[in-house]
Amino acid sequence: MSGDELLVLARSRGTGASEWQWRTVPNGATNLPSSYMPAGVPFHVACVPGKGFGLVASRRLQAGMRLLAEAPLAYCNRVDEAEDANVLIRAAVGALDGPSRASYDALSQHGGPATKTVEGIWHSNALPAGGEGRMAAATYALISRTNHSCRPNAHTAWNEKTGRQTLHAAQPIAEGDEILISYLEPGLTRDERRAQLRARFGFKCACALCSLEGAALARSDARQRRISEIDAITDDGGDGTTAHPRMAELVREKLELLVAEELPREWGHMDMACAFARCVVDGDVGQAKVWIRDAATSARVLLGSDSPTVLGLEAYVRR
Repeated sequence: MSGDELLVLARSRGTGASEWQWRTVPNGATNLPSSYMPAGVPFHVACVPGKGFGLVASRRLQAGMRLLAEAPLAYCNRVDEAEDANVLIRAAVGALDGPSRASYDALSQHGGPATKTVEGIWHSNALPAGGEGRMAAATYALISRTNHSCRPNAHTAWNEKTGRQTLHAAQPIAEGDEILISYLEPGLTRDERRAQLRARFGFKCACALCSLEGAALARSDARQRRISEIDAITDDGGDGTTAHPRMAELVREKLELLVAEELPREWGHMDMACAFARCVVDGDVGQAKVWIRDAATSARVLLGSDSPTVLGLEAYVRR
């Protein structure tokens, strides 16, 4: 989701911290001065070899740290359900003011700058921004520039309560390391991941997970296939009212597979909540408490303490 140029908010010299100007970083820039970034963010935007611009940690980051909560540049509700989603996208982008539109146009697109269109930029950079069953999406000046890894160290999520996209460290990140998120859900083999990333974003993934070869790759693909199988077995249709009789056992296995793949164990927080529900049905109060506490703690790492999901899970913990 990186691009060839970057338009950012920068503090005006001699003014208060709340006064900003939009500035464009020229082609060939390899870093951004700290004055170009919103105050307090623990990362900077830098040119990453082979990727364009990306987010790089300015200091050591702890797991669960909120790195940014960003309001959308352009927001489009129910875009995935529209008969002609591009009409809604063009309307959302067309409503932007001049500086916001310039920042939107500076985002990258699969195929390069010569092929940029409003819709192309959207499909290359938009992130889910829906809650309560809505299929919405939005683009962002900074978070949309977070690059991909199939073995990420960070996580993005829409916060329905604040109306912002959040970015959290999913594990400790060393100073100077790139902040990476996954554009895909777990449960795909390397060939499946690479095919989807090529089709949707135009690149061949060379992350640590996709660079495995031989027996190590075979073991990784087997774990990913098993994650997919478990998700299919335990799928309750999304209403959360039922839980597979072997839910706790299957969730425990999935968490072990995530750890073996060096993926965030916290990705399983809603699976943990389902295991909690199964234990309640079975009358196993002790294990139910363990699962719901683990679910709330894990969700807090990825989503933050103000997330409606976290608040809901913590309400169960208090009960």
